[in-house]
Order: sequence, then structure tokens, then C-alpha cells
Amino acid sequence: MEWKGNDIAFKGYVIGKGKQAIMKVKNVQLLSWDAVQRYRSFGTILNQYFVDISFDTNERSQKFWDMAEKNNWKCLIFENLENGHIHSIWRIPNNWKFKDGRDKKLAVGLIADIHSGSTYIPLRVDGVDRFPPSFEPDDIDEVPVELFPVNTTIDLEGL
Repeated sequence: MEWKGNDIAFKGYVIGKGKQAIMKVKNVQLLSWDAVQRYRSFGTILNQYFVDISFDTNERSQKFWDMAEKNNWKCLIFENLENGHIHSIWRIPNNWKFKDGRDKKLAVGLIADIHSGSTYIPLRVDGVDRFPPSFEPDDIDEVPVELFPVNTTIDLEGL
């Protein structure tokens, strides 16, 4: 069966160039899945109550996979097949008070990039698909506390 996007987590789709959106992504009419299929690069915009926690090394991505499997976490997971890096899409919990940003330390000791709101997530880059998801549950969990950002100078990743 051919994947047709995810209406739970995604608001719509936009055309890109490489990894960047070339359309406005805020307060605009987004495109349908079928409308973007003919483009070499396109991506998606998250729905309002979702967040992307991404891991930009193979080691961090593999550690995340191990934790997700052991804890039976239900999130949407996209894996870049060229480098093994992962995007995990979650529901934002009511007690989420964290700002987006790069290289955020997480309670579990991993470092991740966190993006929400009108974040552009590339799904096809220069003709290379990053879909279908490596894991797509029927429903998506809230971010577990282990993945909450923490404010510390301690090197948690080395523990």
C-alpha cells in the first residue's frame, strides 16, 4: 500500500528546494499530498499540538530507537536512509514549557533538535524520499518525560 501522508500530525505539505521550503508556511493554504508528489523536494508542516524531536547522529538515533522499542513509545518516526538520522513526531503534553532549538539536552542524556509550530520537515529532498515512516502507530503518544529538555551543564550524554 502506498503511503499518503499523515493527517493526524501534519497540517499539509509545501514545495521545497533541497531541505528548505520555498513556499510560505505560516497562515497560508497548504498543499495536499497528491499535489506535491511531482516535485523533487517537498515537506510537511506539523499540526499545532505536535513537536518534532530529531537526532542528528547515527549513535543518538540508534539509542533513541532502542529506547523507543523497549518503552513501546508510539510516535511517528522518519529515518533518513542516507545517514540514519531520525525525526520523531509526538503530541505536545499540557506540561510542555520548552522552546524550540538545536542541540537541546534531554533528560535521558541524548542531544536533540526540537521543532514545533510551523516547522518545515523535509519528506523528499532532491528526488530522495524520506518516507514512508519507519514506524507509524495508529495514534501518537505525548512526549515522554525522558525526552523533556533539561537545563544543565553536566555532560549527560557521557553518563
